[in-house]
Amino acid sequence: MANLSTIAVMDGNNTISQTNGSIIYNNDGSIDTLQITGITAGSSLALSSFDAKVTSIEKLDILDTKISTLTFGLADIQAMVDNGNTSTLTIRKDSGDILSFTGAGDTVLNNLGGSTYDPLATHYVFTNGALTATLDFVTV
Repeated sequence: MANLSTIAVMDGNNTISQTNGSIIYNNDGSIDTLQITGITAGSSLALSSFDAKVTSIEKLDILDTKISTLTFGLADIQAMVDNGNTSTLTIRKDSGDILSFTGAGDTVLNNLGGSTYDPLATHYVFTNGALTATLDFVTV
């Protein structure tokens, strides 16, 4: 991701798109969304690369017809959503995208009872001591 400056979305209904280094701002959604396109097929994108750069985002849209890997942990979700222990991030992704949970000390539980990524699971709860964050998926 080239030259991403700090983005803070303060009040609702905003969409911000990141495509090959350009940032496009659009205020026509129902929640604050960061849309990322142009990810190289087979590459990995670390959500930690957004820490302190993107805040108050409730939805991450990586739908782009290319298979890629998204890596993150509880701290990354909380940093992006910026809502403490009530942080919930929804990720819109392609059916072949892979998710890798990398938070040190994080415990993850999905709605199917598993503790690792499962392409059939749609809801995850992350905990680490007293910290909590939730993650929902919309697969297209």
